Amino acid sequence: MLKKGDKVVMHTCLAASIPAYQGKMWTCESDEFIAENEKPAVLLEGFQGPFTTEYLQKVNIPNEREERAMKFYELHDPYYALIKAPDKNEAIKVYTEHVADDDGTLHEEIREVDRDYALVSFSKGSTEDNEKVPIKEILDDFTKDGSAVLLISRELL
Repeated sequence: MLKKGDKVVMHTCLAASIPAYQGKMWTCESDEFIAENEKPAVLLEGFQGPFTTEYLQKVNIPNEREERAMKFYELHDPYYALIKAPDKNEAIKVYTEHVADDDGTLHEEIREVDRDYALVSFSKGSTEDNEKVPIKEILDDFTKDGSAVLLISRELL
């Protein structure tokens, strides 16, 4: 049941395919209610009319303490990777375990990216078979505890 103030993203509907709405986080302007079409719906800030909740996925935004605990890092050379880890050294460790060896330049090459950038980048990824990943799975993997490689260069698959 969605509540006023909840953050959501659209999925598997016509509106979700509009480029301006892809990956956009919306704020519920109302609690969930039964719309005229007899389906559960909410009002979204900046969207005209009720929106059916079956096409919305609630986004669990970590509290400040949790957000500080996990950071996001990007490397481009020798292979691209997007990594979540609590610090730079852990991110390099994850990279060398799962992507490629350190040729001595990883400390200079690695850069921290903000959470929103990481989430949007991760959401645009695809499976080994070049299939789209469902929004729920993206959010579950992104917010799961622990360090991980979120994206990796396609040439390594």
